[in-house]
Amino acid sequence: MPKYYEEKEEDGRACGGVREDLRQCLLESPCVLQ
Repeated sequence: MPKYYEEKEEDGRACGGVREDLRQCLLESPCVLQ
């Protein structure tokens, strides 16, 4: 579930939230952990 919208809406930069979420996804992905 994308949680960045609610946190970043007031910021006006949805992209910032998306980037943070994607970065977190990548950091937790098995690909990166290996």
